[in-house]
Amino acid sequence: MHGANSSNTFQRLSACFTKTLPGQRLVFGRPKKDDEPLGSRTSVPAREAPGRLLKMQDIVRETSLHRATIYRLIAKGEFPRPIPLGRQRVAWAERDVEQWKLRQLDHAAP
Repeated sequence: MHGANSSNTFQRLSACFTKTLPGQRLVFGRPKKDDEPLGSRTSVPAREAPGRLLKMQDIVRETSLHRATIYRLIAKGEFPRPIPLGRQRVAWAERDVEQWKLRQLDHAAP
């Protein structure tokens, strides 16, 4: 009952949603031509991945600073701002915190 009919139905439905014909592939929002290589279209440059998202307890452990000190530094613009994740949840991009730590080491070097 689910054999060839269900696969044809799926192909027709997917063609409707992606605006392609059966046998075509979607490339950057439009159907790919059969003779067009996949990497031939210009794409938007990818953003650098932030790494892990760190909670306040991770920041305290990584920096050895008290949470009040961290928020004081944020207010002065001397520490990365957190990323809001929800009503009562924030996190820091690990990449930003690592860059801050490197700057601290550079300033401390004689």
